[in-house]
Amino acid sequence: MNLEILQISPILVNILREAQISDPELALIRAWLQQPETVPDENKFRTYSPDIQQLWAHCQSLEMKDVLLYRKYIRPDGIIQYSPLVVLYTLRTAFLDAVHAGSSRY
Repeated sequence: MNLEILQISPILVNILREAQISDPELALIRAWLQQPETVPDENKFRTYSPDIQQLWAHCQSLEMKDVLLYRKYIRPDGIIQYSPLVVLYTLRTAFLDAVHAGSSRY
């Protein structure tokens, strides 16, 4: 999801960035992407929640862009099909409402 195409306001970008940072699971994923040397070994990794394990299983397709975390979906021919924003479950409804309303409330 390209925020520029959707014309999402900078305020909403900041809200989403802060939400990703304040969420313990997404903050951990973001930290691992920014500092790969901090990724735990396999034994320690097993102690993390299933949500973290599932998301990190796709670490090759995760990327930080526009200060936000995205997941790239790549076609078999290697072309990126789309890159949706990783949005916290608790913010999905508010985020989709804002996008469909033209971000006027943000």
